[in-house]
Amino acid sequence: MGYPRGSLTRVPVVDDVDSQQATRLSLREIWAGLVRPAFSDSHFWIIQAMVVTTFFIDLGGDLAQNAHLTPLPGFVWIVLLFVPVAYGGRYFGIIGSLGAALSGMILVIPEMLLFQHSVEQQLGTYSITAIMIIVAFVTGERLEEIQAIKRALAATDELFRSQQRSSIVFENSVAAICITDTEGNILEVNRSYCELVGLTKETITGQNITDLADPEHRVSDAQTIHRLIAGEVQSVNFTTRCLHKDGHSIWVDAFYSLVRDRGGVPVYIIASFYDITARRASLEALDNSERRFRSAFDASPIGVALISIDGRFLQVNSALCQMVGRNASEVIELGVLGLTHPSDRDLTNQLLKAQDDVIQVTKRYMHADGHILYVQVTRSLIIGSDIDERYFISQFRDITDERARSAQLTHQALHDPLTGLANRALFEDRLPQVNARSERLGGSQSAVLLLDLDDFKVVNDTAGHHIGDQMLVELSRRLESVTRSSDTLCRYAGDEFIYLAEGLKSPMEAEQVADRLLSVIDEPFHIDGRDFAQHASIGVAVYGANGVEDAKIIECADIALYEAKRLGKGTYVVFTPEMNEKTSTRFQLIQELKHASLSNEFSMSYQAILDLDTESIAGFEASLRWVHPQRGLMLPDAFIPLAEQSDLVLELGAFALHEAISKALSWEIKGAQSQAPYVMINLTTRQFHDPNLVTMVDKALAASGIAPTRLILEFTEETALDDISTTVEVLENLKRLDVRTALRDFGAGYSSLSYLAFLQPSIVKVDQSITQSIHDTAVLETIVFLSHRLNLSVLAQGIETIDQLASLRQLGCDLGQGSLIAHVLP
Repeated sequence: MGYPRGSLTRVPVVDDVDSQQATRLSLREIWAGLVRPAFSDSHFWIIQAMVVTTFFIDLGGDLAQNAHLTPLPGFVWIVLLFVPVAYGGRYFGIIGSLGAALSGMILVIPEMLLFQHSVEQQLGTYSITAIMIIVAFVTGERLEEIQAIKRALAATDELFRSQQRSSIVFENSVAAICITDTEGNILEVNRSYCELVGLTKETITGQNITDLADPEHRVSDAQTIHRLIAGEVQSVNFTTRCLHKDGHSIWVDAFYSLVRDRGGVPVYIIASFYDITARRASLEALDNSERRFRSAFDASPIGVALISIDGRFLQVNSALCQMVGRNASEVIELGVLGLTHPSDRDLTNQLLKAQDDVIQVTKRYMHADGHILYVQVTRSLIIGSDIDERYFISQFRDITDERARSAQLTHQALHDPLTGLANRALFEDRLPQVNARSERLGGSQSAVLLLDLDDFKVVNDTAGHHIGDQMLVELSRRLESVTRSSDTLCRYAGDEFIYLAEGLKSPMEAEQVADRLLSVIDEPFHIDGRDFAQHASIGVAVYGANGVEDAKIIECADIALYEAKRLGKGTYVVFTPEMNEKTSTRFQLIQELKHASLSNEFSMSYQAILDLDTESIAGFEASLRWVHPQRGLMLPDAFIPLAEQSDLVLELGAFALHEAISKALSWEIKGAQSQAPYVMINLTTRQFHDPNLVTMVDKALAASGIAPTRLILEFTEETALDDISTTVEVLENLKRLDVRTALRDFGAGYSSLSYLAFLQPSIVKVDQSITQSIHDTAVLETIVFLSHRLNLSVLAQGIETIDQLASLRQLGCDLGQGSLIAHVLP
């Protein structure tokens, strides 16, 4: 069924609508005419006023004629009734015209009866009245025709405006609209539809609507049109895809509606399309996101749950169930509080009430088997589309093992791995806390006791480090046995221990603590079937006493420890300000030492060594002297230990070596250098273990030309045992240079005769404490016997009397040195 192009979009729709609207208006007018009398209209009363006015004019005309005031016949004025007749027809049609005429007649007839009129006047009046009625009929019908035409014109204008509005709405609709015939052939489309498929209106018109659908949807779209035409549905809404001219598909929400004519015959289809590609992509993205969330939720290795704001589990994953040893239904039934450790339920209630977006806490949960789980909970507040829709998403990470490992690592970081005691880090953390408590309490004091084992290195080097470690462990247990619960015992470094005492009522109590610590060390250590006698020195510093400050307390204890070792070891010393002054003096001397090396304030002194068999001078022991500008002549014991604390001792050692060799060259007998006295030089520990020692000696010998055998280098037991491997290497290298060595002060320390065989020095210098004990010669006899068996010479130090000299000769000593033989000379 064909229609002119362009008419279907407007005329059929508007005509049908207009006819329905006109019918409704007509019914309203009829109803209004029935329920509303004419006299309610103002025009009605205007007509009546005109009629009455005409009546009075006519009456006046009659009176004027009878009085001979005017020659006009009185009935002529009745003609004025044509005015209300015409006016009534204008507004009320023929009914209005006749009504106005009849109103005039009602007034004229009584007037005619009231006054005397001639027959001609009566005929004239009645004739005019009759003509007026005829004119009323004619005028009313004409006026009705004019009004009908006006109404038709108004309706036409309204129809045009309606069509214009429909066209504007159609063209500018956001929806893509397409009008087709009942076969689906496109009759009209709007701009949005053209934009949707990327084609012009001319290209689209005439195509079948299914041609513009995605190939996968053409069959289903055709079936939809068939269902509409068949009357199965009046309209249908579905989702399909349109085909854009560039080939990509567009997801649309389609609405097809069938339009019928007045006879109920289908005439065309209106199809509306809404592009939902972006919305569908968003929905797909949301769906994918939800699937990913669901996958992440279910497969997460940590516990995840959705929780209501009142603490009910809405959803839980398997990891959370495994964590607490329950199935999902049990977890949901128990709720958050049911799984929480009783002591943490208040914390849980606070978390549920808190409105923070994200909160992370560590709390305890109960496993099904009863053991406690430490769990790190990250709780996020989620607000739904409705502001009242709130819930939590929480992540649960079991940190029970991690917490245990952390505690273990913390313990390891703060405790010594060998002894298990607190280490320096823990001590330094507790020290300011203890001192702060002492200040706060007022009536109590705290103290630091620094304990250092005497000659512990000898144990390590002679018995082995494994023995030394066992001794440290045993010592730790002994010290722990006398440590108060309020105090802290630490292994500070190596063989140093530090004891932090608090709550002391007086410095005397700190000394009592020192006595207890020393008492547990007096008993020998029995390790691997051997007994080891060990002693220790302790430096004590009491916080707040004798000027001891918080930041200086360890330094003060160290100064006191130094003083204890200087006094003979195996004892304790409490810090006093005087010790600090001594420390300041030592520091000043160190600075002056550095200046002295630049100012040539050092000189060499020599003491003769006597061959006890031949009573001839075998050699000289060289020693360094410091001629201090203010302090005068200073012996090595006064400044060498200070120089040992820096590289200055190496400079002094090099100076002494070159000076001694130069002096020895002056002792040569012409042609008999081998018979000239040798020179003996003492090496400190740092000098002996200096990597450049052998090289320096070799260069000095080469530069001077002195015979290497005339140079003897002294070292002590302590120096040798400081680093056994280095000692062996140094001795071997010196032996290759033909430089001889001497072990000095033998017997004064932690001596062992086995050292002689191990070290193989050229000369064994017996300490003067043994030399001067002539009433107890057993030790000296043993030393002489073993030394001679090893082809070593024995030199007795500190000979001061003739009796000592005679006794030493009798015991077999080879060499002697002391004030009896010769004093120290420049």
